[in-house]
Amino acid sequence: MSLLFSSSSSLRRCIGPTSPLRSLVSARFNSDGPRRSPLSPEKTQILRDWAEEFQTKELDKELPGVDVRFDRSGGAGGQNVNKVNTKATVRISLAQASPSWIPSPLLPTLTSSSPYYTLTTHSLLLSGSSTRSQSGNLADCFLRLRAHLLALAHPLMPKETSKEKMESVEEMKKKYKEKIRNEKEKRKEKKEGRSAGRGGRGDE
Repeated sequence: MSLLFSSSSSLRRCIGPTSPLRSLVSARFNSDGPRRSPLSPEKTQILRDWAEEFQTKELDKELPGVDVRFDRSGGAGGQNVNKVNTKATVRISLAQASPSWIPSPLLPTLTSSSPYYTLTTHSLLLSGSSTRSQSGNLADCFLRLRAHLLALAHPLMPKETSKEKMESVEEMKKKYKEKIRNEKEKRKEKKEGRSAGRGGRGDE
């Protein structure tokens, strides 16, 4: 039985209407998506540094928290299907993988948004059976894992503002403040002119 669920409806059918996990499922699969406050500059920089390194990092079963299992693949296929243990299943314990090679600032998003996240074991679970070899299916799992983690991290890392853009913004602010100051001066002069006019008529 697969432990991966792509929607709240399929997961609710599995856990039943009276399960205490039902409210947790509804929160995790909110239709509006997870709402999180922006990360601090320090955590954002941690993610940026990690993402740059992780794009080329070698992923294998020797990483902390990684457990690999091979089973027989079900369904129609070639001569190895249902005969040889070629299906790869990779489980990543987040308690052991973070912060070793999965940064802690990414964990809240992983646990709330990842379809690979398993609540009961606090781990990620991926499986692959698209090829006829163990090595091919294992490589496919790690390939999808890399792409998935980087995709989740991307929205948490706003683009850095260039020096030129910052200078342009400051110049716009300066011009806006000057415009407001000039408008105030004009209103003040106009008001003083009216007051002087009323005073002159009174002397007549």
